[in-house]
Amino acid sequence: MAQDANFDISKSVLPVLAVSIEEVKELFQRYGLLDDQIEFLQGWFKDTLGQAPIEKIAMLRLNGDLYESTMGELAPLYDKD
Repeated sequence: MAQDANFDISKSVLPVLAVSIEEVKELFQRYGLLDDQIEFLQGWFKDTLGQAPIEKIAMLRLNGDLYESTMGELAPLYDKD
């Protein structure tokens, strides 16, 4: 989308968006959500979800702050019913 063009969300500009996999796993563990069914994919949605080993989705929580990132989540997952 035009509003997202050239919007810099890199770690140097928005460090709050750069969260390590260890931090994410720690939060899952803290709330009792970490089990053998959870699989973590590191990277940008547009780079990871298209190749993700996902067959079906029962529930999905999206966390994309921009139109472009939200569409980057939805497009590769659309047919995963």
